[in-house]
Order: sequence, then C-alpha cells, then structure tokens
Amino acid sequence: MNGPTLFDPVTAKAVTNEAVERAGAHADADWMVAALAAVEACARGRSLFTTDDVYEFLTEASTHEPRAMGAVMRKAQAAGVCQATDYYRPSSRPQAHQNPKRVWQSLRFAS
Repeated sequence: MNGPTLFDPVTAKAVTNEAVERAGAHADADWMVAALAAVEACARGRSLFTTDDVYEFLTEASTHEPRAMGAVMRKAQAAGVCQATDYYRPSSRPQAHQNPKRVWQSLRFAS
C-alpha cells in the first residue's frame, strides 16, 4: 500500500490533533474559559481526575461543542495544571456511554 493510512501512528496523531484543535476553535469562548477554570479547581482538589470530574465543577457554562474538552485539557496541561497519565477509566456520564476517559494527574494538588 502506498502512502500513510489512518493506521499509521504518525497520520493518526496528526488527524487527532487536527480534530481537537477544530473542536476547540468551534466551542463557545465563554465555555472554554469556564472549562479551564473548572480544570484548575478540580486539580486543586484531586490528585487524579478525569474530565467527568471536571464537569462536576463546570455547572454554569455550556457549549454546542462538548468535544472541545480535549482542547481544554491540552491547554491545562500546557499551563502546568495537570499532566496526562497512561491510565483510563470508563466514563460515569450517561451521555458518554462508558467511553474510556484519560486519567490526569494534578500538578496543583496539595495534600
């Protein structure tokens, strides 16, 4: 087979990055700010968390593009709020149908 396919790790990573950036660009700007604040609040209160936990802190704002949470988590990681782990948990949110959610390690938690 000639050329990269979606099964090629480099191509798959590029497609993922493009999708995350596109979702973040189309999310409501106020929601993005509120979501980043929710990640910060979650990270201060928990040493390990998933985006399900972040949603518990995100009660006032909404967006038509909930997939933008990936872009929020990338911004939080770049800001030194948290770091990705290699672990996943099934989502507890009914609308997520138990999809695996990455476990994030807080860099703000003080026990």
